[in-house]
Amino acid sequence: MESVVNDNVMNDDNIINSDGYSYEEDSEAKIEKNIVDEKKEEVFQFFHKMLIVDELPFVFVEHEGFRYFCKQLCPKSVPPSRKTVTRDCYSIFIEERSKLKDIFSKLSSRVCLTTDTWTSGQNLGYMYLTAHFIDDQWRFHKKIINFCPIPGLSGEIIGKSIEKCLNEWNLRKILTVTVDNASSNDVAIQYLRRRITHWGGSVLDGRFLHMRCAAHILNLVVKDGLKELDLSIARIRGAVRFVRSSPNRLQTFKACMEEENITSKSYVFLDIETRWNSTFLMLETALKFKKAFDNLYTKGGAYCKELRRHFGVPDYDDWRRVEAFLPFLQIFYETTLKVSGSLHVTSNSYNGKETLAICAEKTELEKYLSEEVEPNDLNFDILEWWSGSQMRYPVLALMARDVLAIPISTVASESAFSTEGRVLDSFRTSLTPRIAEALICSQDWLRQSQGPLILEENLLELEELEDG
Repeated sequence: MESVVNDNVMNDDNIINSDGYSYEEDSEAKIEKNIVDEKKEEVFQFFHKMLIVDELPFVFVEHEGFRYFCKQLCPKSVPPSRKTVTRDCYSIFIEERSKLKDIFSKLSSRVCLTTDTWTSGQNLGYMYLTAHFIDDQWRFHKKIINFCPIPGLSGEIIGKSIEKCLNEWNLRKILTVTVDNASSNDVAIQYLRRRITHWGGSVLDGRFLHMRCAAHILNLVVKDGLKELDLSIARIRGAVRFVRSSPNRLQTFKACMEEENITSKSYVFLDIETRWNSTFLMLETALKFKKAFDNLYTKGGAYCKELRRHFGVPDYDDWRRVEAFLPFLQIFYETTLKVSGSLHVTSNSYNGKETLAICAEKTELEKYLSEEVEPNDLNFDILEWWSGSQMRYPVLALMARDVLAIPISTVASESAFSTEGRVLDSFRTSLTPRIAEALICSQDWLRQSQGPLILEENLLELEELEDG
């Protein structure tokens, strides 16, 4: 015992053995190592979420540049393998799904659904299902809860696929299902109406379960109307393509602009033919430079030769038709933007006060209807208004929370103008259905900023970059 005491010298701060080793130093080293390990785990957790949110392929972790980055950041760390990253990303999906299920289990309001189908490069069909709801704090939520392959696009298959998903999430209180105008969706809704009514989760036996996609209807109208201008649009598109095809041609066009005293800071841009909003923006901008195009025509040369090999040079009648049609297209463009928002309520664009008048306590309803109508202000927040008015109108507020969650479009703004079906990219097509669903759903749940793609802002930014 005495030798042990002699071998270990005690002091106020630590224990030092006969070899001069400090146990406190060892303890501090372990604590420091634990902190480093925890921090490394946290960093990799953020990295996995970045892969999901930014849609980076798993093979990214095997790229030389990433491994070099990891080595410089922490020389002792070993970059994760593709297999490890896949497993960890799926674990994040399981964790986030559990959180969302907990939210649904405590949700007092009803859930509204949107569904649509996608096609992979191998012509395989996929279906996604999105839940829309307003929580007790009057915050609007949009969550993708399912993305899965389906063996066909018949109404019965779609209906049963939605039913299976709702059972997995234990969702019963469904108010509406918004779909496009395909006849198969009518069959799917009929099937779902029977099932949801059987569960006891429908309102008025599911009479108002079926909501038709407003954006899809507008898209069909515009697509049909644009056929009347096919040749004129093709000619203007050809003129714009010629101008944007090389720096020299663009400089020649700028010279024509100067000769015509056109001082606009923007330039013409080429549209994406399957997105009619970009066609609208291309035509709207091209009209500002009509005189410059006419000037280019008078100079002859390659401009006339190249365009005559295709649809021809835009003439006076082409510009006149487009100019007359644009005001109508402007209305559809603004309306589509309004009804296809995925990050805010849209049903108030369609439903007025009469919707809430279906059933409510008479005195409360009369009081509500007697109030002054709010001014038509773009900054008006209807959810904030109801949040502050729910004490005055408790019954109507419960109804409003359900009704305002109804989406009147199945698509987000970036897809609303497309004249083609949604196509799954090659990376996601190469994944197993389970991993593809995990990535698509997790991305939707993790994104902090879910603002839609605003095409005109991107084009303006590109123009500014080109100008230096």
